[in-house]
Amino acid sequence: MEEFLKEIKRQAGQAAEELLEKARLSRGDILVVGCSSSEVAGERIGTASSLKTAEAVFEGIYKAALEKGIYLAAQCCEHLNRAIIIERELAARERIPSKDSFTPSYPRLRRETVMVDMSMGRSGERTPGNSRVP
Repeated sequence: MEEFLKEIKRQAGQAAEELLEKARLSRGDILVVGCSSSEVAGERIGTASSLKTAEAVFEGIYKAALEKGIYLAAQCCEHLNRAIIIERELAARERIPSKDSFTPSYPRLRRETVMVDMSMGRSGERTPGNSRVP
């Protein structure tokens, strides 16, 4: 299990680095991530939720975002009304009241949303990637 989690963290970090590069995000931008720990583990969404898997994904993505000065936001599942959890510093910047390190929020999505084709497919398989970034 430990090796699996290390590999998930590595792949999540690699995918985040590629995404940040292709999307051309700048310091201070926000990367919103929503994923299923069940799907990461190769199961059907909502059937094998795992805090340890989620932590491995978070650690990989957060490290890549932190190195670039990008804020990380996490989109919750439908059970939490798909709220977006943001960092306290970002909440202060956007003037959203916050009591915790991460705070549930419903920020206004802007038109700067970018679609990106990634070279990493399911289970870490490499696939031909064509960026749709303008």
